[in-house]
Amino acid sequence: MKKILFLFTLSVLFISCKSKQPLTVVPIHTETRVIERLVEVQIPPDSAWLTAYLECDSTNKVILRGLNERKSPGVFSDLKLKNGIFNYRLKTQPNPVQVEMKDSLVYKEIPITVEVPKVEYRQTGWQKFTSKVGTITLILLLLIGVWKLIKLKLK
Repeated sequence: MKKILFLFTLSVLFISCKSKQPLTVVPIHTETRVIERLVEVQIPPDSAWLTAYLECDSTNKVILRGLNERKSPGVFSDLKLKNGIFNYRLKTQPNPVQVEMKDSLVYKEIPITVEVPKVEYRQTGWQKFTSKVGTITLILLLLIGVWKLIKLKLK
């Protein structure tokens, strides 16, 4: 019986219970920021179409009979027929256009679970005093028990 009482006392000393701490939920906060900026965009090159109507005379010289040219605005062309050489030159002026762009940045907080210790019970002064006296008493009883056990083993 003494052994059971001794084991029970030891188990009460070293085993304790801990209550679960409550979890608090943090609300998710989302912030959207819109940034407006001007971006320069190059317009693709324009095009031109040329149709030349050529014919030969009796002396085998080339004669320009007709010319048809179609081009988009912003295209400048120059053509020459000199000594049987046909030169066609085309110039486009790059017109960068500024376009308004809107960028949306979304800032989103990621929720995490945080354990917040919650004090459920606080001891009064009297309870603290009796707890300390009880701890000291248990330690003394343990020392007396170990002392008596050593005395029994030595005899």
